[in-house]
Amino acid sequence: TLTNNGPNGASAVAVTDLLPVGLTFVSAAPQAGTFSAGVWSLASVPSGATRQLQIVATVAAQGIITNAAEVTSSGTFDPTSTPADGLGDDFATVDIDALPPAADLSLAKTASSATPAVGGTVTYTLTVQNHGPSATDNVSVIDLLPAGVTYVSSAATQGTYDAGVGTWTVGAMPATATARLDVVVTVAQAGVIVNTAEIGASDAADPDSTPANAIPGEDDQASAQIDAQAGSPASADLEIVKSASSPVAKLGDTITYAIIVTNRGPATATNVQVLEQLPPPLQFVLARASVGSYDVTSGVWSIPAIANGASASLIVTTHVVASGSVTNTVQILSSDQPDPDGPFNPIPGGPGGEQSSATVSVAAPTTRLRITKRGPNVVKAGGTVTFTVVVRNSGSVPATAVQMTDCVPTGLSLRGKLTTGKLLKGRLAWQLGTLQPGQSRTISVRYRVDRDTRGLRGCAAVAWGTNAAPVTAAARVRVVAGASRPTHTPVAG
Repeated sequence: TLTNNGPNGASAVAVTDLLPVGLTFVSAAPQAGTFSAGVWSLASVPSGATRQLQIVATVAAQGIITNAAEVTSSGTFDPTSTPADGLGDDFATVDIDALPPAADLSLAKTASSATPAVGGTVTYTLTVQNHGPSATDNVSVIDLLPAGVTYVSSAATQGTYDAGVGTWTVGAMPATATARLDVVVTVAQAGVIVNTAEIGASDAADPDSTPANAIPGEDDQASAQIDAQAGSPASADLEIVKSASSPVAKLGDTITYAIIVTNRGPATATNVQVLEQLPPPLQFVLARASVGSYDVTSGVWSIPAIANGASASLIVTTHVVASGSVTNTVQILSSDQPDPDGPFNPIPGGPGGEQSSATVSVAAPTTRLRITKRGPNVVKAGGTVTFTVVVRNSGSVPATAVQMTDCVPTGLSLRGKLTTGKLLKGRLAWQLGTLQPGQSRTISVRYRVDRDTRGLRGCAAVAWGTNAAPVTAAARVRVVAGASRPTHTPVAG
């Protein structure tokens, strides 16, 4: 902020603000004058006036950074200070303390079942979140599986999990980002089994926890406990079937999918997780579950229990937003009870396990013109006749730059002048422009029949567009003897 305390106005003022090491220039916004190469130049500053310059910079280093600014020249004498001497009230500094980047990471962990049977499967879910304020990189989570469980598979939204060393390599995490890891294990022994995970590394400092220090009270460490039940696990044979309301559709149509999960027993199936993730050509509208709830964000349908012989259903309504062959697959991710047909696949889209698909063929958008031409069946020589042509877009996308031409039948002549069309090289022509789906244009033309004309007279009209193939329609009129008095009606069209 530059202030002229008077008593006279100041001219040819220059203020120098060279950014120090540790700051990188981004932009400058002077209230008056110009700023270039670290110099703020003002032609004049009236007595009593204040002028401001805002400089935006990126902090590129840590520690105390001092930024100095000074009036380095002025065309008007200053009685209290000397420009460019580093002293006086025309010299000012400001310090900032640039702190290292901080990323507050937290870890949560859950188990899909608190009391699984020995021989059954359990899914551990780990969720790491960066609460900011800064991004961080080289994030890893330590999750070495305890005795009593055996690794089966894993799936991460980001990074990879190495079960051999028990490390989930997450990688870079922007502020507010979240990453998830699902680890499926088989329960190998009875009793209480505690699985503890902790954030093992992060480039940015964490303000309230330290990676890999094994302190339970910190929010970067989390545990999940199960109490495995002895005895042979009771199995629940689950089946899943998916169907679509129609095997064919057009863009914008509504397709409803019905998903039915049936338990063939012998035990009740509990904590059943079903994945219904819509592919990109489908847009979610609504979902109705007979049991449990459906989360459209994760695509998971959670079913608390399905008794032996019972079924649960989910109806998902969608809009079709893209053409092509659209396959929508649903799969069972997990259940507390093992399935006698084999283990479920917890990886979305992975092979094996219980899954079902429905395919809908969505027609590509088309442009199709239709044309009709009508006129009377009989007219007397010397009379008038009107032919009417209708061009319609019966496709599903706009037809662009549509044109239509028609001929003047032999023995007939135009009555009046064309108002919208033109006569070019013996044919009538119209520029119809763009026709939206379902839109039509009607052209009517009146002719006078020569007195000596007899027999059938007529010809074909043709319409086409830049994205529409030509279509034709013809109409003929029979001219008979017995002249009628002509009418003087102008051409319409």
